[in-house]
Amino acid sequence: MAVVDLDPDLTAAGPSAIAAALAPRVGEPLLVRFDAAALAAGPESALRVWLRTVPFATLAVGEVPRALRDVLDVRVPDPTAADRLAPFCRPRGLVPLPPWRAGISIIIPERDAPEMLGAALAALATAQERVAEAAQVIVVANGAPAAGYVALAQQYPHVEFVFSEAPLGFAGAIERGLAEARHDWTYLLNNDMTLDANALAALLPARGDDVFAIASQIFQRDAAGRREETGFTDWYVDEAGVRLFHAPVRDEREVRPHLCASGGAALFRTALLRRYLRGSRCYDPFYWEDVEWGLRAWRDGLRVLFCPRSQAQHRHRATTARFFPQAEIERIVQRNRMLFDARHRITGNGIAWLMDRICDLPYASQREFARLRVAAGVFRQRFHALRPPQPAAPPVLPAPGQGALALPPTSYSYR
Repeated sequence: MAVVDLDPDLTAAGPSAIAAALAPRVGEPLLVRFDAAALAAGPESALRVWLRTVPFATLAVGEVPRALRDVLDVRVPDPTAADRLAPFCRPRGLVPLPPWRAGISIIIPERDAPEMLGAALAALATAQERVAEAAQVIVVANGAPAAGYVALAQQYPHVEFVFSEAPLGFAGAIERGLAEARHDWTYLLNNDMTLDANALAALLPARGDDVFAIASQIFQRDAAGRREETGFTDWYVDEAGVRLFHAPVRDEREVRPHLCASGGAALFRTALLRRYLRGSRCYDPFYWEDVEWGLRAWRDGLRVLFCPRSQAQHRHRATTARFFPQAEIERIVQRNRMLFDARHRITGNGIAWLMDRICDLPYASQREFARLRVAAGVFRQRFHALRPPQPAAPPVLPAPGQGALALPPTSYSYR
């Protein structure tokens, strides 16, 4: 039996380095010896993380990257328990809610950008003038000292400021604001959004007992002038997994269903938002939370609507880009895209495909997938994922050379 010693420098270099060291021995019986100090370094040591497998919905996703799994012949526990049990679930019933009352709370997450917040509040004040209902404005200022908001608090005395010197992330800030919300409907407004004067008045008539959210139309363009956001959302599946996109708005008058309402410019039923938000903290610090809320609402028998006459202007990623490098933003977006797929069984490509895609993610993302809380959440959502009712299915795009695309009868952005 061949013996391979992995010294501390090699174990610290990462899974790719270990895989490269063991690759010449593929197929041979191996005794792999690790430095004892690496194993004694605590539960978050790189070596411990690579070697352990974790429950991934009793499920279990081996955190060992694919190349290393193949070399070491690591056995990952059966990940399909939730999928096998799912057919025995009863269909969902409509989520019971008491009748809603008029009035809206507006929550603005804010992080150390008083000037940008001032523009958002000025536009909001104009939009509020066209609403006859009671309104409450809550600014959750986090990751910045309260002293920076004294002037705005004096200028807008009706605004309720909630302060946290620690950064809260998107969902954390919303959660803090919801703790103060008094009305049955809550409009979430990014601090880098400015509402048009009719934005609130246009969407309020679309509320209903079976409505979870109503999204505003969003106008945002990249440096080349191409429109990147519309607020009218749909989805599809390709060889890399599930994809979300903003579809063109072809009718400026019609309120119509779509996949999910943006957490930056949309009205939500407050009680349901509190419920769905709790389960979406696995996406911290940002992105894909609102897609989760919309999907869960559709599966609970509720509607998610798009109101094109309610309009907002967006400075895309104006907050996240100030505090996170672009590479880190993209890493989190891709991690959360795969997490959403894992939780909700969107692609239908099977567990082996899913695990390979996760093992292709950067090592930091793999470690985050390994957390027990994340695994338990995947199990809970996959267990219920296929019960009716369901949203419009995403079209599946073929890989290059695999033939024509078979579209479902309808989707949100085409009929």
